Amino acid sequence: MDQADQFSATGIEHHEISKTFGSTDLVILRSKYSGDVESGDESVRLARYLLEAGYAVNDHKPTSGIRVILQGYRGQPLGLALENSGWQGVVYEESEPGRFFVNGAVLENKLGKWPGRMPETAPH
Repeated sequence: MDQADQFSATGIEHHEISKTFGSTDLVILRSKYSGDVESGDESVRLARYLLEAGYAVNDHKPTSGIRVILQGYRGQPLGLALENSGWQGVVYEESEPGRFFVNGAVLENKLGKWPGRMPETAPH
């Protein structure tokens, strides 16, 4: 089964965060996942795919960053997989392997100018 078939109920939310001198934008990508990921490399590909999808939505630039919430995910924590592959500033909890956050500066460094391109296919 293609990994794309294992996603359901995917949604992207935007939250404006007020600060003293302006505001920043946070993008939250939520999805349900019914597959198994067996290796760290697969975890990195899956995490990057989700970030690229969130970064491609051109309604609001994720200046604060992107928070990914992947319900049903079983495997190595996606944030840890990204961190182990050289991504810096990834925030995650090992007890919730499908949840992680990457700040806006890191996204721009890794994914280039916003908005990025929507990934063509899910990793498999």
